[in-house]
Amino acid sequence: LYGVTVRVFGARNLIAGDICGKSDPFAVITVDHTKRETKVVKQTLSPVWNETFSFVCSSPPQSVRLQVYDYDTVSSHDFLGENQIRIEHLWKSGSNVFDDWVHLNKVKTGDVRMRVECSVVPQVIGKTTNSVE
Repeated sequence: LYGVTVRVFGARNLIAGDICGKSDPFAVITVDHTKRETKVVKQTLSPVWNETFSFVCSSPPQSVRLQVYDYDTVSSHDFLGENQIRIEHLWKSGSNVFDDWVHLNKVKTGDVRMRVECSVVPQVIGKTTNSVE
């Protein structure tokens, strides 16, 4: 099994999703078809999340998908950017950590600070015994 731990620290310079010039941003992290969401931080373009998510996969994932949205209660959430962080090299190299600002694509501005750590998860093989009565 393969473990991926993703820490989402925060963002800077996000675009405004609301009329008031702010956003209520949250991030969606996807690894191997499993999604996790950060909490929503109200009225900011520079949210601090400091949230950590752990994923366990049967094969080494090749990427981590990051999407950022502005939370809306009435309508659909507004898109604030995305990126696909390639991590296949982390499985092959001696360094299994990516820690940096990630630029959001498909928008004018926005960066998210992330740390991605990859590890092999040891499997525990259980013994079964048959009892005879």
